[in-house]
Amino acid sequence: MDLDGWSWVEDSAAWKGKGRILDRPGRAQAQLLELSRASGARNASTATPKPSSTSDKPAVVYAHEDLLTNTARQDEAEDTPPSTSPLVTALSPLPTPHPTTVLSNGLPNPLIRWRARPVPTLADDLEQYQKLGKARLTVLVTLTAMAGYAMCPLDPTSATAAMDAFAHSLSLSLPPGTPLDLPLSLSTPPTITSDPALYGLVLAPVTVGVVLCSASAASFNQLIEAPYDAQMARTRGRPLPRRYMTPLNAATFGGITGVIGLGTLYAINPLCATIGLATILLYCPIYTITKRHSIYNTWLGAIVGGLPPLLGWAACTDSIDPLTQPGAWAMFAVLFFWQFPHFNALSHTVRASYASSGYRMLSVLDPPKNALVALRYSAAMIPLAFAFPALGMTNAVFPWLALIPNGAMTWAAWRFWRNRSERNAKVLFWASLGHLSLFLVFAMACKKGLWEKWSGKVVDVEEEPVKADVETALVEA
Repeated sequence: MDLDGWSWVEDSAAWKGKGRILDRPGRAQAQLLELSRASGARNASTATPKPSSTSDKPAVVYAHEDLLTNTARQDEAEDTPPSTSPLVTALSPLPTPHPTTVLSNGLPNPLIRWRARPVPTLADDLEQYQKLGKARLTVLVTLTAMAGYAMCPLDPTSATAAMDAFAHSLSLSLPPGTPLDLPLSLSTPPTITSDPALYGLVLAPVTVGVVLCSASAASFNQLIEAPYDAQMARTRGRPLPRRYMTPLNAATFGGITGVIGLGTLYAINPLCATIGLATILLYCPIYTITKRHSIYNTWLGAIVGGLPPLLGWAACTDSIDPLTQPGAWAMFAVLFFWQFPHFNALSHTVRASYASSGYRMLSVLDPPKNALVALRYSAAMIPLAFAFPALGMTNAVFPWLALIPNGAMTWAAWRFWRNRSERNAKVLFWASLGHLSLFLVFAMACKKGLWEKWSGKVVDVEEEPVKADVETALVEA
């Protein structure tokens, strides 16, 4: 049937070029069909039958032809929103636009009432500087550095190295010929029983230095990424995108915290300061800039995350030689492996923001490989735990205890690999946080020699040679 160019075919879904068949009746098309049937009934005697060849061939309605205004569609105008098609006249007036906030001469529009910005208080400033320094990330970095320090072996050799390095650093900061007054804990021979005092004496400046260096690196990171942070919902509340502070404030804060932090680490030993400086430079600018150019930025970030335990170990032993201090690199491997399931799960949940801001993340460019990498490094934590007793760091119980967090994180990573859903990614993210805490706690609880010390079994130490070594080191300093 035909009515003013409208055609109806009930059981057809054929397409021809830009035209299409009306295969499902709407309200307007149904009314047109009824009108056509009534008109055909009245004019049946005078109508000329069409050839079968043309009646069997469905007619075509071309693009936007069914969107043109007609009387049959006026009834449904009240029930449907105005069309956005350029061929359809708006059935309802457009809303009045808001007045411009700035006039053509660059001055504020006087018709707009501006809300006065609240005067920031000291508490507000402290909160924003905590965000600038990424307080939660800084706490995690500091705890891993303290774990590396705590995992150093309890033996006089390590204690002597830390004490000598600290005394030498103090002597360098004084004018030549100035007598060096050492605390009582440094003047006594280092034995197993004096280790806690020595640990506290060196651990305090290590903690302060790591906190300041981490805050410095985070500040410079946000300074570079401020234009891109403003584009992501997760980061647009940071101080620089909100314009709570100027880039000069952020650069000044980063410079001051970096200088003081590196100076504090240098007071312990130069090796700690070197590792701290490497951490800042690798994180910002190298890692920060690589995020927009290569997917291997995650591997660079994992190296940065593995350096804090090395720094803590170096503060105790003044050495990270892989031949003599293999435990330091075992701690580095723990944090290096852990970064992948943790960050890959996090980046999967915010991959849309990373893509819109131009970050070349593995979760954006290759999501299956992103999940596979998380699974690989999660599974690699299981044999790594068995290396701890082989290196003399823990007793033989630790790797079996570590199967609990290792197995849980590997299971979560396997689920994420099988089904890359948002829920599985979040489960893996939280599993990684619990894994790191339990793994380090189990390692420190199973530290070799710890239970023997608490049970009263003290290793015999020859005090005279150690005392002579201490006196020689002080004279040379």
